[in-house]
Amino acid sequence: MKYFSFLMLIMAMAFSAYLRDIPIELTMPNGEIFSCFVSGDEFYNRFHDENGYTIIQSQEDGYYYYAKMINQNIVPSTYRADLNYNPQALGFTKNIIIPKDQYLSIRERKWAGIERRDAPTIGTVNNLNVFIRFADEQEFGNARSYYDEPFNSENGPSMKHYFDEVSYGLLTVNTIHYPICDDDSNLSYQDGYPRSYYQPYNAVTNLNGYSNDNQRTQREHELLQNAISFIESEVPEDLNIDADDDGNVDNVTFLIYGVPGGWADLLWPHRWALYSVESYINNKRVWDYNFNLASGPYFSVGTLCHEFAHSLGAPDLYHYWDDSAPVAVGGWDVMDATSDIPQWPSAYIKYRYFDWIELTDASGGGTFTLNPLGLPDNNAYRLDSVNPNEYFVIEYRTQEGIYDVYAPGNDQGIVIYRVNNLYNGQGNANGPPDELYVYRTGGTLTTSGSFGGAVFSESTGRTQFNDTTDPSSFLSDGSMGGINIINIGEAGDTIEFTVLNLMLLGNFFGAMNDSDGDGILNPGESAVLEFNMNNMSDDVLAYAITGTLSSEHPITFPNPIIEFGDLDGNQSSYSYFSEMILSEDISLGNIPILLEINAEYIQGSNLLFYNDTYSFDINVSLNQSGFPNEFYFPSSSSPIMMNVDNDADKEIIFGDFDGKIRAFNTDGSEVNNNTYPYSTGNQIWGSPASADIDLDGIQDFIIGSKDKYLYFFDEIGFKGSYYSDSYLIGTPSIGNIDDDPELEIIIGGYSSGDGRKLFAVNHDQTPVDGFPVDIGEKIKHGVALADFNNNGKDDIVFGTDSDNIYLLNDDGSIADGFPFLTGGNISSAPTILEVDSNLLIIAGSNDDHLYAINSNGLLEFAFEADSNIETSPSFLDYDNSCYIFFGDNSGMLYGIDYHGNLLPSFPIDIGSNIIKSIVISDLDLDYIPELIFGTESGDMHAFNIHGMTYHQMPIEYPFSYYSAPMIYDLDNDSDLEIIAGTSLSINAFDIKQEGSNVDYWSMFRGDHMRSGFHVFTPLCEYGDINTDGNIDILDILEQINFILDIVTPSESDICASDLNDDSNIDLLDSILLINLIINP
Repeated sequence: MKYFSFLMLIMAMAFSAYLRDIPIELTMPNGEIFSCFVSGDEFYNRFHDENGYTIIQSQEDGYYYYAKMINQNIVPSTYRADLNYNPQALGFTKNIIIPKDQYLSIRERKWAGIERRDAPTIGTVNNLNVFIRFADEQEFGNARSYYDEPFNSENGPSMKHYFDEVSYGLLTVNTIHYPICDDDSNLSYQDGYPRSYYQPYNAVTNLNGYSNDNQRTQREHELLQNAISFIESEVPEDLNIDADDDGNVDNVTFLIYGVPGGWADLLWPHRWALYSVESYINNKRVWDYNFNLASGPYFSVGTLCHEFAHSLGAPDLYHYWDDSAPVAVGGWDVMDATSDIPQWPSAYIKYRYFDWIELTDASGGGTFTLNPLGLPDNNAYRLDSVNPNEYFVIEYRTQEGIYDVYAPGNDQGIVIYRVNNLYNGQGNANGPPDELYVYRTGGTLTTSGSFGGAVFSESTGRTQFNDTTDPSSFLSDGSMGGINIINIGEAGDTIEFTVLNLMLLGNFFGAMNDSDGDGILNPGESAVLEFNMNNMSDDVLAYAITGTLSSEHPITFPNPIIEFGDLDGNQSSYSYFSEMILSEDISLGNIPILLEINAEYIQGSNLLFYNDTYSFDINVSLNQSGFPNEFYFPSSSSPIMMNVDNDADKEIIFGDFDGKIRAFNTDGSEVNNNTYPYSTGNQIWGSPASADIDLDGIQDFIIGSKDKYLYFFDEIGFKGSYYSDSYLIGTPSIGNIDDDPELEIIIGGYSSGDGRKLFAVNHDQTPVDGFPVDIGEKIKHGVALADFNNNGKDDIVFGTDSDNIYLLNDDGSIADGFPFLTGGNISSAPTILEVDSNLLIIAGSNDDHLYAINSNGLLEFAFEADSNIETSPSFLDYDNSCYIFFGDNSGMLYGIDYHGNLLPSFPIDIGSNIIKSIVISDLDLDYIPELIFGTESGDMHAFNIHGMTYHQMPIEYPFSYYSAPMIYDLDNDSDLEIIAGTSLSINAFDIKQEGSNVDYWSMFRGDHMRSGFHVFTPLCEYGDINTDGNIDILDILEQINFILDIVTPSESDICASDLNDDSNIDLLDSILLINLIINP
């Protein structure tokens, strides 16, 4: 398709009015109306849809199409913008604009050789405003009084009222409208050409339009010349229209009927000069003018004041092209961003361009009092930086009156700017670097920060400004500004601040020599902090510098005072060291420490005292050294420990969503050799299972992948794979389901169609006889294994997406009484509990219930939770009972006994979903085990079985957990580590107390084979003290022997005798035993 050259389309002026998202209606060649938006300035503007996708008109058929960039030119695509295409789905790029060099070239060449003349900033300026409409347009629809209001309203808001207020009465701007008419009617100059004559040419829709820059300039200037000729005789000769006697009319505005156009339409607000024709009013030449549109959001007091400020000489403070760079000034100056009612110009603009105020120099240091910017005197200070080309301006903004209340935020106080004299007079058009920049919290060379955070005062908590604060006093190149403003006071009738020419900067290098030598600061440890001190001043000598360490957190500093001595300007001290001792009770995370700096210095003839505070953080954590290790892919694979690199230590083995099987050393480094990391063809969702499956004395592990393969490894390396033709996203289980001694691997398929099978694979990657079994239902998670029919071989339990719980015999047949139908799909792996030789299947369902089913397929109990249950149940033998723990999708943690009774202190509201499963260990060796799990919100929790949170828990992490933890002593120091996968890392936490994971459900599915099987053997039967199977008088006699210390009871004796569980065998227990005999 043909398209307009941008060098022909765009007309540039000296100053710009940038408009965003102005609604506009476009007429297609078929007469249909298409609504979109237009954004830009007079140098470049474009049509676009509501999502920012650029739209351009075709010169071939006149329709409007989504645009694309080819060879630095914007051209129409083949997708019409009015036909409801999805440009994102079609691969279009948002916000296509011309290259920066084209933009700047167009802007700069339009004023080449043209003298710029500014209106006077002091006195009275009589602005002439001329109404214009085109040959095909009716008269302006509103009365003259409607248009006069934003120009001349005496009480505001209006352009006249605004400049009277911001100039302290030094400038009066009167606007006189022409052609003259009554206020309740309107009259305009009507041109001889239609509106299309002043719009770009199009071969289909606008043959009347202009074709190049020269035609555009000619048509615009002749239009304005004719309008001036039409009204010239109406301007009184005694009206002073040249207040500065330079032979030119001070200012003329033209108010054009309608709304701004688009794609280089000259009908866009701008300022320019009438240089190509000569037009005079009362012998004064019309030169500079403002071109305004009378309709739409552009016609407002804010825009009129912005444009008239250009006539006074002020430049734009926004970036003309690079809107991706941090905004420089934002709402703190009318020349950057303004609403319908404008905020004030900054002190710098008032000083540099309008000559209304002076800057007082504060570079010599001291304490200063500042009046609000609304007062004419003592309202702005200058402070030099270390760079002779850049300085700071300090003003006091109180957001008063009807204008400055529209400045950002709601606070009153000091606002600080940076001025770069290398760009004096240029504004921020080509920035960055910028002529003027306002400091605000979060603002850097790359981020805009918060403009509401630009206010400094005691009430905002921002009372200092230097190279270490937020914001810092950085210069245009990012280097330090070298100033120090302190003690910024409360915002009142005035505000005070102090400039210190001495600036001392503490530098914290880090902590060393921590107690366990792993380089990580843990609660209860001691460590040594290293500092030095820097005198950032150029030529100020600091005497007797001391630093005093303190913290609001429980940290002890045996020698808190550090003596740094004397430092000359730009001098740094040697390193100094100080010991700290962390309390056992200190919080985890970034802990702030304060270094209060005191010194003496001479300023002028005065001996002054310096005081400042340097804050730094130390990170206190329970991270194992080398962790977290981030590899930027989720890992829902709960790890196993296995030696795979032929060294003396076991490695952490798991899979991730990148499809990689990874091995990590216990120090957090990744194993990289000929085998690891091993790439499969798709994501890995399940966990590895391990055992010596071929009985060769070498440990093996197996893991499945969404690429439909089951992968086999041993300690030496890769052994082979089995192709299932079904997604293998669950965790495999290892057991013995046939007559040979070797072990088999069992896993369910999750594909549709023929993939809905249960697979059993031999150690040599061949299928077990009779497998796979076509279940006809998708199996998402792992299976559980146990011998239900007492034939010495494992049978298989699993749940499906079709709401069923299955028990399959070892030969692949479905056991009698199964499947058991629940009310929701099974989204977690079931487990099996053996009690007194009876087997119970425990499984959660997405019908909010946990089911206990016996070997006959009959329901033993169903426990109702608050929400779906998608965690695999876990078991704990405790207090002569077996407990079952699980979570639901409402963030509740449940504990029940194996009869389905809720335990005391449960449920516990965690506030976030528990991931995969709960593991159990005794973290502090107090014989009260802990329940450990990660959550969707990124917290690692540990509760003891009485519902008490473990010390230092939860441990926060910014990303979700994806796997169940594993509890293991990674570094052989007798304390345990918690290892788990997140959405982008493998994490390991070092519990700093001796603990035990022996005989606990300390890993996902209970063991490395992922069998999900647990045997509970009661320590005793309450009351049967002599273990004869009866509870009778003989047991009472045995109990009395214990009470009278005639016989020392064994552990099982204590269990059977202490019936009230108070850890004592006494008469209370005898009474309970008698009642048990009488009422069995």
